[in-house]
Formats: sequence, structure tokens, C-alpha cells
Amino acid sequence: MLFFLLTIVLSASAQGPAEVRLGLKEIFGEASVVKAKLGVVESPRDNDDERAILDILRSDLALIDLVDLISVAPKDVKSWADQRLEIKANRSNKGVLVSAVISAGKEVVASRNFWDQGNTRRLGHKTAEFALKTLTGEQGFFTSKIAFTLKQGGKKEVWLADWDGKNAGPITNWSTISLLPAFSHDGRRLAFTSYKDGNPDLYAHDLDKGSIATLSEAQGLNASAAFDPLGEGLLATLSLGRDPNIYFLSPQGKILRRLTRTMGIDTAATFSPNGQEIAFTTDRSGNPQIFIMNRDGANTRRLTYGFFWADEPEWSRDGSAVAFSGKKVREENFQVFLGDPMGARFVQLTTDGANEHPTFSHDSRFISFTSKRNGKWEVFIKGIARETPEMRVIAFQGADCLEPAWSASEPAP
Repeated sequence: MLFFLLTIVLSASAQGPAEVRLGLKEIFGEASVVKAKLGVVESPRDNDDERAILDILRSDLALIDLVDLISVAPKDVKSWADQRLEIKANRSNKGVLVSAVISAGKEVVASRNFWDQGNTRRLGHKTAEFALKTLTGEQGFFTSKIAFTLKQGGKKEVWLADWDGKNAGPITNWSTISLLPAFSHDGRRLAFTSYKDGNPDLYAHDLDKGSIATLSEAQGLNASAAFDPLGEGLLATLSLGRDPNIYFLSPQGKILRRLTRTMGIDTAATFSPNGQEIAFTTDRSGNPQIFIMNRDGANTRRLTYGFFWADEPEWSRDGSAVAFSGKKVREENFQVFLGDPMGARFVQLTTDGANEHPTFSHDSRFISFTSKRNGKWEVFIKGIARETPEMRVIAFQGADCLEPAWSASEPAP
């Protein structure tokens, strides 16, 4: 748990889109989504790239479950009355160019071209996002990334992978403790804390440039970053030789203002999507609980009641819910909960083993979290509807995968 971790750190130093954004109604099982229908025209050519792209598209759209896919033979296209998707992939020595067209009858509803140096998996994800956006208005998360902390022995490094666990690789390789990754809202910066130079300092990795810069290296703790959706800076927990409190920093890491002033620990801050409120963890009332305050630190109120311990809040991108790790009695494992931002209702999302550190997908309809149900920490994803299955996406033999953070998808071309 993040709160416990910080305690240790301190002591150690065309048709209209379907309505799918149902928020709390879907979370609490009071509504179901309206699914779109799409015919997928089978490739008439002997083209391995087209088949691979369509396989990825089917897998992506089946997972998100907002579109009913029906295979359409080329000979049946003229008689197909609903919307249909056709793709063509052409490979050259420079890469693969994909043309994706969604039509209804003789009318072209939307079309898009995608190019990649040869990664048909990414082309399949991009095509799936194009189809989902056209049919439902939803962005999807198929080109997004999950950052996480990989723990092997006494060392921790920050790693990055595609949302489904593919193409995993290290961001840090410093043979020390690096942890607590957090994405900017556009997915292009990744903040994290590292002991590279002895002190727990805050760093930012620029994913476009591949560079890492120091954000905050004040004496004591510099951790638990959360980027401002308004682009004015980021939140961080700093100790400055005293009890850890939450500060607002400029994009370059300069302290602009202090937001909390309590004895104990205030940490794990997360912005509401409109940037006007902040959820965070504090032990000011005893055991750690989730509180909410205004952007300027005013009007603090408690969110969680009836929990022995509540920590690691994460605000959904649509603003309808706050996810967190919690347990109602001491003897229980931590589980992932969802609640409305007024604290009126809560629902337990996980039950199997210990589950912590929830993070929302960009569309707010899925959550990633870390689970120890298989004897070591692994990263899972799950839809917010309680009946949706859980799927393990990131696991390493002989290592723990901790503290996932989920990025936005790549901007559409």
C-alpha cells in the first residue's frame, strides 16, 4: 500500500454514437450500454497482414464489448444492410499502409489510413480505435500504455508496456529503487520517484524524446506525482524535513503553493478531470482515509466512511467515480473499490486475493490494478461493471509487478 510505503520511506529516508458513458449507473448495475453493430468484411486476398490486423481488431472490440461484430463474406457485401468495415493492407520495404473504410450501403461513413514500419499489432489496435470511435464516440484504450514498478530482489525499476503487456521494457535501469510512475493526461510524460542519487527525488520521463529530467530534489520525500489536467503543473507529496504534505508544482518542478498543512501523512493526490478538485489519502482522522479538497486546498471533506483503511485514490476520466484500495476490517485483504465522488455509494470491484493500486483506462470503463492472487504481484485489468471478467496482462517470472499507471491512447492521425 502506498501509505504504508511512504511511512517506510520516511523512516528509511454517421449514425449517431451510442450512449456508453453511463458512469455510476453502469458501475452499480443500474443500466447497460447500447451496443453498435458492425459487419467485418473478410479479406478476399491471401494477405497475412490483413488477417493479423483483423484478428487484433476482433480481440480488442470483443474485450470492450460495445460493438457486435459479424463476419461478412465479400460476396455478401451488397446485401449487407448495416455498417461494415473493410480494410486493405499493403506492405513495402518502408512498412505497412492500412486503409480502413466504414460504409453503410453505398455511402462512406468514415475512412482512415494508418502506417507503421511493420508492427501489424499496433495497426490492429489503431484500426480498432478508429472503428470504436466511429460507431460509439468512445476513444478506446488500444494504443495506450501501462507503466509499472518491477521489483526483483531489493531493486525496483520503472517499466513500460502496451496495455496488453506486449513490448514491455525498462524506463529506468539504475540498480536502485525507482517507483510510483504517473502519466500526464496526454500520456507523453511519465513522472516517478527514484533513489538514484540517494534521496527520493522526483523525475519526469519525456516519452517522445526519450529523455529524463529531475523535477524535484528537495531534501526528504519527493513522491506521489499527479499531473494537472489543466496543464498548469502537477501535485506531489514533499516532506521538506517535516511531515509529508501535498504541494502544487510548476511543470518544471518549482513549488508554487502548499495545499495541506497537517501532522502525519498527506499523499496519493489525484485530480478530478476538470481540475477543480483533488482526492488524496490522509491519516488526519486516524487510519488512512480518502479526503477531497478544492484545487486551492480549501473545503476539505472526507469521502470514505466504514473502512478500516482506504488509500490510493484514482479519479475516473469522466468524473463519475473514484477508485481506491481499501478494506473494511483489519483482517481482510485490500480490495479495489469504486465510489461516487460524494461518498454516497461504494461497490467492491475485486474479491480474489489481495488487490491494490487501481488506475483507470482513458475511457473510464476499465481499471488496471495489481493483484497477489497467484502468489506474486501481477497486473490485471477489469471492466467497471461487476460481472466483467478479470484478465492478467503483465506478469514476470521471479518478479513483482506493482503500482500500474494507465496512459491515454495515442492521438488519432
